[in-house]
Amino acid sequence: MSDFGGPDVGGPDQGHGEVIPELTARERRRLWRQAERERRRAARRAVRYPVITRSILIWWLIFALVGATGGGTAAWVWANFNERVDRLEQELKASAGDVDAAQERLERVRDEAISRIEQALEPLRDLRVASEGVRAAGEYSSSLWVVETLDEEGMPSVGSAFTVAVEGDETLALTSWSVIRAATVQPAPDIFVSRVGSEKTRAQLWSWDPSNDMALLVFPSSETAPLQWASDEEYAKAVGATVFALAGLGGPGAVASPGRVLDQSASLIQHDAPVGDHFRGGPLVNADGHVLALVSVDYGPLGFASAEVHFAPPVGLACRAVLSCGGGVQVSRGAEGGAPPAPDAGGRD
Repeated sequence: MSDFGGPDVGGPDQGHGEVIPELTARERRRLWRQAERERRRAARRAVRYPVITRSILIWWLIFALVGATGGGTAAWVWANFNERVDRLEQELKASAGDVDAAQERLERVRDEAISRIEQALEPLRDLRVASEGVRAAGEYSSSLWVVETLDEEGMPSVGSAFTVAVEGDETLALTSWSVIRAATVQPAPDIFVSRVGSEKTRAQLWSWDPSNDMALLVFPSSETAPLQWASDEEYAKAVGATVFALAGLGGPGAVASPGRVLDQSASLIQHDAPVGDHFRGGPLVNADGHVLALVSVDYGPLGFASAEVHFAPPVGLACRAVLSCGGGVQVSRGAEGGAPPAPDAGGRD
């Protein structure tokens, strides 16, 4: 071999007897370059597989690092997200508690404000009720009467009555049996009725009903008008309604004592209107002036008489004994000194 890696150039006796011509310097360089290229190709072919393997390993390493970095980042982001969600939930719970507490405070403030408003309006309510009472007393004074007689011991017995019917020149008026009780036996004291500014008129006791504290008086007078009775619907809805107990005694010809209905049934009206003896037999009217019951201080359908809270017999009970109400109010006279007769069939007007 020559110094350039090619075949040795010798004389004619070298080789297989072939005669190799002597190469010029240019040809030798060309041969060297070819041999060098072949060597390099062989070297590249020898190391190609390890280079590819190392590249794959490097890429795997790169992907692993990227995956680890991305996974860690994703885990951190997820943990941070969950932490924020938990914090928001806690804040929402705290906000909900604050809202509930604020709502409770608002309700307390509202209730206190309503209570203060009601307290502030109470004088106005009392003034309105008093005004309505004055109006009722003045409006219905022509239908109210003062009843005067004597009791069993000869002492004055005073009460009220109200007109239920006018027949010709005669007036029929309801009053309380406890006022004229002494007149139900003989010898009977006289019974007088009157209005403010008028003379006393002698009245006759026509019928009475001790169990319901009612009595019917008849006397000559036509300058009066009957009071309208409350309907069944008004009576059924009377609980809680404002009522006025009316008496024939008073400056304008009558006086009204306001109150409220506390209870009602077929046999009673329970109310808290303050009444005295001079109210006995007067009408208990609603805000529309319709008669609900007869004012009484002795009526005790439950077996006892009330004190400040009074029981009043419903006005419709008058149709059972002292009046005949079918087709219009009529007189049913009771036996003198005895119990009243059985009532006629029929309801009231």
